[in-house]
Amino acid sequence: MKNETNSLDEIFNIKPLEIIENKELVIQEQQEVASPSVISVSENIDDNVELSCEYQKQILEKTQTVLETALEVAALTQDPRAMTAAAEIIKALTNASEALAKITLKKEELSLKKTALKEKSKKQEAQTINNNAIFIGSTSELQKQLISGLLEKIEKEKND
Repeated sequence: MKNETNSLDEIFNIKPLEIIENKELVIQEQQEVASPSVISVSENIDDNVELSCEYQKQILEKTQTVLETALEVAALTQDPRAMTAAAEIIKALTNASEALAKITLKKEELSLKKTALKEKSKKQEAQTINNNAIFIGSTSELQKQLISGLLEKIEKEKND
């Protein structure tokens, strides 16, 4: 070896990292959020969709906090791995946002389908025909009504 006193920076021909003084990485205290590990699945689809939306929102909030911390670390250290980690967190945040958007769209579709089914059932109820009728009166009155109805029907057919 030529010179044993050469520093590693000179040997590998690299520039030393700047030493950052008086800067500390501030890590915020994380708020306690309900753990998504305990999921109570309901029979009601609306409740499940709401629950899914809430968990996606919590994931977005936590990922945002992690991203801010990762960006601070990357800025302070200028480490390529820290930059890559921040990029991966941004990708995860984007995926979580897309998932929340899909859930919201599905929720909207479900509400539209529910509304359409309710309207359809109301129309069917309105179109229900009751064939059971009760006549209160004497048999002679019933015969007169039946005959008059038949005569009216015959006259209609003649006119058409």
